[in-house]
Amino acid sequence: MSLQIIDTKQFFISSNPDPNCGVCLNTDTAFKSNFRFVIPDFIRYDQNTQYITIKLIHAELPYSFYVVNSNNNLLAMTITTIGDVNVTITNGNYNATSLITYLNTYFQTNYPAIAMTFTLNTSTGRISMSANQSFSILSSSTCVRVLGLSGVTLNSTSNSLILPNPSDTSGPRTVLIKFNDFQSNSYNVTNRDILTFKSIPVVVPPFGLIYYQNVDNTETIVKTTSDRNNIEIILTDENNNILNFNGLDWTMAFEVKNYKRYNPTFNYSNSLETFNPHGNNINE
Repeated sequence: MSLQIIDTKQFFISSNPDPNCGVCLNTDTAFKSNFRFVIPDFIRYDQNTQYITIKLIHAELPYSFYVVNSNNNLLAMTITTIGDVNVTITNGNYNATSLITYLNTYFQTNYPAIAMTFTLNTSTGRISMSANQSFSILSSSTCVRVLGLSGVTLNSTSNSLILPNPSDTSGPRTVLIKFNDFQSNSYNVTNRDILTFKSIPVVVPPFGLIYYQNVDNTETIVKTTSDRNNIEIILTDENNNILNFNGLDWTMAFEVKNYKRYNPTFNYSNSLETFNPHGNNINE
């Protein structure tokens, strides 16, 4: 007869750890999205271990990362009388209206002679551009989603251009929690990533609190067979871009279960030698 025992441990982590327990690995520590935590016996196997599981119990993350950030803030253009123009949009949260206001102000201030104008079609969500000369939007632009570009070079016709897609200023759709130390049971078709442990949907507006609770009580089997006394956590958006929490802190709670199987042995010989149902010692 075998006996199963579950050894359960809980770990509480944050982006503001004791220096002896965790360190931020981001080049800019204000990002607060890449940490290595020192957690004794985080993953510990012994001779009775069958398998180990890990689950995220809950997480609280501030929506402090921006819709426009260092990953998507470049508008690269070629303008006939000027040549190459690189517009770096100031990081922040925009909707389509405030975004075209920013761009109109930028060109009126820096290149007034070309009369570049951005307008929004509120019925289609698409942005139109016009000037007094021909221009192109280059494929090196990174503001593809927020402006409604297509990722290829776009050329004006008769000094105007209607961008091919609606402007999308909804920001990141998910926060991906990744363990850089061992493979998970997930697969991300965007970049063939196998390190994602949990995907948390972003369903609050900017500057709100993103809250996750494991209501389904789901847990994941740990595939690594080696002990771990530390763990690296990376937080990205759905496109694998490192998130920038702009100095604000998050918290998480994890539970690790070690499923163990024991095969106890019982020695019946001594008790059988001395047992007498009539109350007398049979050795006498």
